[in-house]
Amino acid sequence: MVGVLFAVLGRRGSRRAWFLVVLAGTAAGFGVVGALPPMWAIFSGAVAMGVASGALGSLLGVLMLERIPEHMRGRVLGTQNAIMTAAAPLGIVAAAYAAHHGGNAFAGLALVAVWLVAALLAALAPALRSLGPVEDVPEVVDAQR
Repeated sequence: MVGVLFAVLGRRGSRRAWFLVVLAGTAAGFGVVGALPPMWAIFSGAVAMGVASGALGSLLGVLMLERIPEHMRGRVLGTQNAIMTAAAPLGIVAAAYAAHHGGNAFAGLALVAVWLVAALLAALAPALRSLGPVEDVPEVVDAQR
């Protein structure tokens, strides 16, 4: 649903502005959830995080399709999907370990800290500064052809 909303509204404003807004929205949602407030606030943070990360996923999907050469998409997206499939269980194990040894509050704050570092790195990454449409992706010569 959020992806459709972003598809309609995404042409207003620059992609970089959208990227920073939805990245900040996702970080804010994580911050609320990670602080472990009362249940109504956790749900509010989860909604904010879901809306923002839905738009973020849509934007990143467009950027990847524009920038990955067609003949490399299978390899790149396959590798990305494999890493993302492994990331969730590893994150759950790390969160369980942190909660067991440091308590729930420590685990929540550690989750927020990790997300804030990731969001800051993404916001400052040189590759994510210019997010305008790419006219033509340069073709890479593959020596194995």
